[in-house]
Amino acid sequence: MSAHEIYALVDVNNCYVSCQRVFDAKLHNVPVVVTGNGDGCIIARSNEAKQLGIKMGEPVFKIRDLIARHGVHVLSANFALYGEMSNRLMKILGDYVSAESLEPYSIDESFLRLTEYQLISPPTEYAHDMRSRILQWLGLPTCVGIGRSKTQAKLCNFWAKKRPEFGGVCNILDMDKPTISRLMKNTDVNEVWGIGEKLAFTLGTMGIFTVFDLVWADPENMKKIFSVNMAKTIMELRGISCYPIQPFAPSKQQIVASRSFGELITDIEPMEQAVRFHISRAASRLRKDCSVTQMVTVFIHTNRHRKQDPQYFKSSHIRFGKHTDDVAVLTKAAIQGLQQIYRPGYKYKKAGVMLSEIIPASSVTLDLFSIDDQDDKMAKANLVLHEINDRFGRDTLTIGRNTKLHGRWEMQSNNRSPSYLTRWDELMIVN
Repeated sequence: MSAHEIYALVDVNNCYVSCQRVFDAKLHNVPVVVTGNGDGCIIARSNEAKQLGIKMGEPVFKIRDLIARHGVHVLSANFALYGEMSNRLMKILGDYVSAESLEPYSIDESFLRLTEYQLISPPTEYAHDMRSRILQWLGLPTCVGIGRSKTQAKLCNFWAKKRPEFGGVCNILDMDKPTISRLMKNTDVNEVWGIGEKLAFTLGTMGIFTVFDLVWADPENMKKIFSVNMAKTIMELRGISCYPIQPFAPSKQQIVASRSFGELITDIEPMEQAVRFHISRAASRLRKDCSVTQMVTVFIHTNRHRKQDPQYFKSSHIRFGKHTDDVAVLTKAAIQGLQQIYRPGYKYKKAGVMLSEIIPASSVTLDLFSIDDQDDKMAKANLVLHEINDRFGRDTLTIGRNTKLHGRWEMQSNNRSPSYLTRWDELMIVN
């Protein structure tokens, strides 16, 4: 624990909407929402859309009248675009701190350890310079929170977004104690990093409604009632760092790839194509993590909202004798699993796969009796497959038939913008 660290949290404002606005000027200063898989629910909103009362996660069909009445722009999620914008954001932040002082926390936010960099520039000025460069180079608006701990930085980021007087950068180190107390008293406890609605409700029954109330709770007592994490949260809010920067993300324990179908599916062939597609995505993520898996789960289900249809929910688990990242082995197992659970006579809405029992590839113990030559050939074949797809685009090479039946198993994405940064055939054309 340390009370002398300085952390910053850099966060893109309304990330998905902001990424879309970079390439489409008509989206500025108007209500915009982004829909998720299948164009079903809203996963991002502009400030103008928030002011109309549009909620996160709201189904689009429920607010079609509001959308039409206020001219709300509805866009399908373009995760390839957002991911590439995120990569460029992280590269810019890497110019301000070393790799050991940068922790990407999500696609649109990162923690930075600024302890040593205060000798270069005052933290507030350093943060303003970051914001200016990100806006100039990427066109993305950001806010920065600065504190003695990651939890303080996260809280200050919230204040930077909600209170215009901070100018996009809120540094708790620049505040006097009365100002800090006033802000904490006016902030609900569920705005604290790690405090969800259910936990906030429980805290409310104990008379803890605001951040200020939580700061003054006894850490040892709260540890007994809740957990050690609650005690650490209180200490972090007091400016004592308990969570250091983690520059390398821990390996995933599970990898899930799934999407709702563009229309209800009754036969198995398009479902097999969907499963091959999902396995390819999951295997790619496994490889990027330098991990291997020992279990594949395949699941399918009908649309539970269609009460008039027979319902069917089923999954199949296939466990291997040894850990692997071989996409051919994973694909074969997934298809076998699907064939085991598929039943005709149902209208299927979704299929997906999950990889579990994941460990780092470096942790695998070689089998004395394995066929080394065969394993070596398969490893080389997988490497070639991934290198070709990395160079020429995803799905250039696939395992088995993976033809995309547009309008069938592919999810709806009727309002997706071009992938300006990741596809040659969708580059922006300037007249």
